[in-house]
Amino acid sequence: MSNIRLLIADTLHNSEKISLKKDDAHYLVNVMKVRHADVIKAYNERDGEWFCKMELENKRNIFLIPFEKTDNSLRKSKVILAFALLKRQNNSLIIQKATELNVREIYPLITDRTIVKNINIDKLNIVAKEASEQCGRLDIPKIHNILDIGKLLNMAKNKNFIICHNCSDAISILDLREKIDYNEDTILLIGPEGGFSSEEIDMFEHLNITFVKLGKYTLRAETAIIAAIFTIQNLY
Repeated sequence: MSNIRLLIADTLHNSEKISLKKDDAHYLVNVMKVRHADVIKAYNERDGEWFCKMELENKRNIFLIPFEKTDNSLRKSKVILAFALLKRQNNSLIIQKATELNVREIYPLITDRTIVKNINIDKLNIVAKEASEQCGRLDIPKIHNILDIGKLLNMAKNKNFIICHNCSDAISILDLREKIDYNEDTILLIGPEGGFSSEEIDMFEHLNITFVKLGKYTLRAETAIIAAIFTIQNLY
């Protein structure tokens, strides 16, 4: 049985034939070389994951027929990622890894030292979809439009707010266990490669923020994101 998974918006129901959209059909037939009567998995957040049989009538008419639901269940995360925009390919890497690590929502940010000012949300959603298909989760993270850091801070009420920033008040991320309210969401903020400006640090002072450090070395932003998300998810 194939390990190929496909995220689709159509309703998945036993024996109900689904006509595949052009892009999905191309991916399965021309890229993954799926053939008539092969079995793949199709899924979405609403209906779960199903084993489906391929039906290829001709090049234009390609169908999926769900026949058995798997035991894969939705695991909604409480972790929200906010990160200062990086170079284009690195933004895609962050979306990919955050999806694989089951982040629920993602906020791209503009900070004082952010160089990149624009991203293509549609392309990043494609990256998230492909990562979801690969890793086994049943949903994809919500990727929000770009925010400035001030608007993000206004959203911090009633949430755990964690910033990776190696300041004098920072604790080891391994010591977060006693700091997190596990009934609430956690916002993880990773700043730009040049660090936060003094004005931004002043904005943090009067908020209920926990500063964490990831060790004695200076990490690239994408490395810090992966390490921090992994640690926080394991605390939950």
